Amino acid sequence: MMDVLLAARDRKLYTAVTDCGAGGLSSAIGEMGGEVGAEVDLDKVPLKYAGLRYDEIWISEAQERMVLSVPESNVVALPETGEG
Repeated sequence: MMDVLLAARDRKLYTAVTDCGAGGLSSAIGEMGGEVGAEVDLDKVPLKYAGLRYDEIWISEAQERMVLSVPESNVVALPETGEG
């Protein structure tokens, strides 16, 4: 994960990054979007366990899960960072 984050950073593909430690997405996205707002599509969040409710997805702690703020113009390029 660190290699992908560093490669994406070097290509300036994201503007902010944080982990989903205590508080999960609610905390990570709250920190990043506190001043400018954020839109979250919980249906697209990768899940470790199927069948979680939205509130469980929103507050699930996972320090190995990172949240990146990616400008819309870079969304397509970001997955390429982890390839090959």
